[in-house]
Formats: sequence, C-alpha cells, structure tokens
Amino acid sequence: MTHPNLQQRRNTINKTDPRVQRTLKLLGDTFITLISEKGYDTVSIQDITDRANVSRTTFYLHFKDKDELLFLSMVSLYDDLSSTVNAANIKTEQDLEAAMTDPLDFEHVQRYLNFYKVMLSEQGSMTFLLRILDYLTATMAAGIRDLVPADHALRVPIEVLAVMSAGAEIALIRWWINQEAPPTPAFMARVLYDAQMHGLWWALGFRDHMPPAAE
Repeated sequence: MTHPNLQQRRNTINKTDPRVQRTLKLLGDTFITLISEKGYDTVSIQDITDRANVSRTTFYLHFKDKDELLFLSMVSLYDDLSSTVNAANIKTEQDLEAAMTDPLDFEHVQRYLNFYKVMLSEQGSMTFLLRILDYLTATMAAGIRDLVPADHALRVPIEVLAVMSAGAEIALIRWWINQEAPPTPAFMARVLYDAQMHGLWWALGFRDHMPPAAE
C-alpha cells in the first residue's frame, strides 16, 4: 500500500517538467537495458537506481514498482510509434494498406530485440504481457472506430476484432524473433496485413468456399 504522504507528493509532480521527463526516460531505458542483460526477474529496483544513478526515493516518487515502470516506459514508446499514423489521413483503401504495411512496429521490435526475446519468453513478466495486451487491444479498438462509419453494420464486434488482432500481433512477434533467419520487418508487416485483411482461407489459397475434403 502506498504511503499517503508519498502519494500526495506524486500527485504534485509536474510530469511535463523536462527534468522529470529526462528522469523517467532514464529509468525506463535503464530497466530495458538491464532486462536485456539479466532477464526480468533478477533485476531489482536497486539495480535500476544504481545503474541510472538515481535515488530509490526518486524512483518511488514516480512508480510503485518495476512493473509500473516498465509498462509506462513501453506505452510511451508505443504512443510515439502510433502517433505516426493519423486516421484522419486515411481516405482510401490504398491509404489504409500503406499505413498497415508500414514496418515501423517490427523495426521497433528489431531495435529492442534482446528485450523482447526476454519479455516474450519464460523469463518475462505475465503482468507486463497482460497489460500490454490490454493496451494494444484498446489502441486497436480506437483505431478501428476511427475508420468505421458509425452507421456501418459490423459482422463481429469491434472489441472482439481488437483483442484478436492484438493477440495475433504479439504471437507473431514472438515467433518472428525466435527464428534463426527471421524475415525482414517489411515482410512481417505485409504478412500481418494480409492475414488480418483477407483471413485464413485466403491465406491458404482458397476464396469464398471451404477447402475440399481430404480423401
């Protein structure tokens, strides 16, 4: 349980202060680096503050634990990535395809490869994974709502589509980063787009009918 005085001090911190932002980024970057080096479970808050040269008091002014630090740090990175796609600029199917096949997400994973190899393995954190799944689901649901007219008749609820898409992306990334010779980010972005836009039967080479029964 958070001490009332500490919570009160947290509430008075100006998160937009450049000095505060630098501290938050330093702690997040440090933690990501340590996870890549040592795994998630073995990294302590003391390890993070020692490497970042930041006091434990400062850490607890901003975060209640390392799960919160990691989640908020990654959300900040994801928000920066998603800000490059503006739904208002998507007017045609060609615009949508260009946005969804942009390899930016996969390039991000490639940049932080060792981190994702840890976090999407048995050495990772289930708490972090579930929070990220919820975040991606909410982000995708919001994106779909921006694209679909209010009077459009849906076959499947947006929330269902969003959680399916979020889960598929996480699973695909986990598969990708564990390949001995992984395909390029551009290839992965195209595969994800094709599978989401056209579906399983299309990917298997069928169209609007079931595959023929095996003899």
